[in-house]
Parts: sequence; structure tokens; C-alpha cells
Amino acid sequence: MRRTIIFACLLLALVSGGWLAFRGPSRSVIVPHTVKVYVVKNGDTLWGIASKNNPQRKDIREVVYAIEQHNGITPLVHTGQSIEIPVD
Repeated sequence: MRRTIIFACLLLALVSGGWLAFRGPSRSVIVPHTVKVYVVKNGDTLWGIASKNNPQRKDIREVVYAIEQHNGITPLVHTGQSIEIPVD
């Protein structure tokens, strides 16, 4: 009896895992951000770039954070670097 229960549990795990692995692509919808591409100029800071590109007057810390997260960068930017600024 115990062997049958163990076999049934293993079979259920294999069938469940197979179903999850082969059920096809996810049905979630990804909504892309509209972005503005900005090339960093000499003397620019991420804070300054965020300030210039904040027409909705959001908290500037949130704008800086959004730019950092979108680009996978730190607040340190370099002349000539292209960054994408998410636009709502």
C-alpha cells in the first residue's frame, strides 16, 4: 500500500511538472514604456536630466529612480552615454 501511494505521488509530480513546462507561452501582456533617448552631455547629472524631463512635476527622486531602474544604471552617468527616459 505504501509503495502505491509513493508511486502515485511521484506520478502526479511528473505529470504536473510536465504540464507546467509544456503548457505554452505565458498569456500576460507586457505594456512597453514610451521612452525618450537622451545622450549625456559634459557636466550632466542624472538628477539634472531627470529635472529637465519631469513635465508632470513628480517627486524628482521617483523620476531618478525610474531612470536608474529602466536603464540598469547607478546615478553616475558619463558623457556620451545614451540613456532612455521613461515617459508616461
